[in-house]
Amino acid sequence: SKFLSVYPNPANDVLNINLDAAAGSIATYQLVDVTGRLLLNGNAENNAFSLDVDGVNPGLYFVNITLKDGSVATKRVVIQ
Repeated sequence: SKFLSVYPNPANDVLNINLDAAAGSIATYQLVDVTGRLLLNGNAENNAFSLDVDGVNPGLYFVNITLKDGSVATKRVVIQ
């Protein structure tokens, strides 16, 4: 989704997630590894928030964002 920003990429300790308000509202988020294992998840209070990824092992991950209308956006992110 061009409306969804996940940065910095690669990330070290914090991952910022931002959804353009025109695209809707974020309901939930997930951080999963390449095997599909869930590392972080929760409900989003608003369309801009940060995830603490300081304890996450370096590698390739996917951020799955579910919007309140049920649509899902996924971004690939590298954690160093």
